[in-house]
Formats: sequence, C-alpha cells, structure tokens
Amino acid sequence: AKAVFLRDELVKIPGVKAVEPVPFFNEFVIELELDAAEVVGRLIDRGFAAGFPLGRYYPERRNQLLIAVTEKRTREELKNFANAMEAVLWK
Repeated sequence: AKAVFLRDELVKIPGVKAVEPVPFFNEFVIELELDAAEVVGRLIDRGFAAGFPLGRYYPERRNQLLIAVTEKRTREELKNFANAMEAVLWK
C-alpha cells in the first residue's frame, strides 16, 4: 500500500509518468523528463536515496527510475520524498 501511495503522489507531479502497470508489490518505475541519474544526485543532496536510474544498465531508459518502498517508511516520509522530487524537477 505504501508503494502505491508513493507512486500516486509522484505521478501527480508534472513531467512524471508511471511506466509499469499495476499491480506491483514494493517496486515501480517512473519516467522523468530529465536524466534519472541527475535527479538521483539532486535528491541525494536533499537527503533522499531516490532509487536506481535504469540508464546505468539500459541506455535507452536513461530517464527512468526504479523506486522501492519498504514498510519502514511512513506516509509522511513518502510525502516528503514526493515534495523533494517535485522541487528538484522544477527548480
């Protein structure tokens, strides 16, 4: 449920699209308008380990980010992550 919550929050951000269809367990892929590795770096600067940029192994997927959500994360933490994602995408 927390992964679904985060994905729903992220796809509300302009420029973020869901890639994988539902249902899913705790991992999902989003597509960004920017290079995912760059976005990950920006989020690390804000204290978030954002996920795995798929372009690292699949060059044609450089704008896609694999995100995993564990049961340890609260909805507040997930909302903060979504807010940070929006901030780094539209700075």
